[in-house]
Amino acid sequence: MKTIYILALEHAVTQVIPATQYCFSTVNLMALQSGRPAPFQVKLIGLKETIEPSGPNFLIKPDLLIKDAKKADLIIIPLYLEI
Repeated sequence: MKTIYILALEHAVTQVIPATQYCFSTVNLMALQSGRPAPFQVKLIGLKETIEPSGPNFLIKPDLLIKDAKKADLIIIPLYLEI
C-alpha cells in the first residue's frame, strides 16, 4: 500500500483538494470490489486543524497535521492562489 498525502493549504484552489482525494478513493473502491487490497492510503495533511482554502465558505479538517506526518510515498501539492 502506498501512502499519499494531499496538502490542505490556505489559498489552495478549493476544488483540487477533494477532487484529488476522490480520485484515489475511487481507485481504492474499484480494487476492493474486484477482490484486491486497496493500493492507496490517502490522508489530508495541514498546518492547522481547520483550513479555509479559498475563503470562509469552505472548510477542510485535515486527517493529521504536518508536524505529525510520517513518511509518504507521494505528496500532492494542490494549485495555490496567491492573494
